[in-house]
Amino acid sequence: MVFGAAQPIYIGLDTNPPPGEGDSAAAKSKWFDKVLRAGITTVSLSPIWKDVEKTAGNYDFGDLDFQAKLAREHSLPVYLNIRIIDTNNRALPEPYEFWKFDDSRLTKRPIDLMHALAPGVEGQVQWISIGNEVDSYFSAHGDEIAAYRRLLDSVMPGVRTSFPKALFTVNFTFQGWIR
Repeated sequence: MVFGAAQPIYIGLDTNPPPGEGDSAAAKSKWFDKVLRAGITTVSLSPIWKDVEKTAGNYDFGDLDFQAKLAREHSLPVYLNIRIIDTNNRALPEPYEFWKFDDSRLTKRPIDLMHALAPGVEGQVQWISIGNEVDSYFSAHGDEIAAYRRLLDSVMPGVRTSFPKALFTVNFTFQGWIR
């Protein structure tokens, strides 16, 4: 790194069409083009785990694949946030929804999800997060923080296998730094 050299500035916006425009490929492409013109430099893919894995081991990556394709076409890096926690809710698929975060059976499941997801975003993911705005959930479930940490420690080898060059983080709300 050269001292004083300009670092890239990453700007990402969700590219979801407003409800009135529907969920078609044309509407998604239209709104993606709008955010491109607004200056995005990265694409955020934020699957809610329970929405992409309705039954154990069966994944629906339709929308993720479409968004990844748009990112690839425009050479944009991807921030991937696998929402195991989504703000103030656990977002585990129904087959696992009552398992504790440090249940040994659970560790394999997010690793399997990442291995299944990786080919569709190969080479694009620069950042990966597991959990969205987790501080909101943990403010009411503080007794689960240690178990969540153990889960993250357990899945990190899978993260590294699926996304070897990606930086890892956990997503907090703006207020999370105060708590």
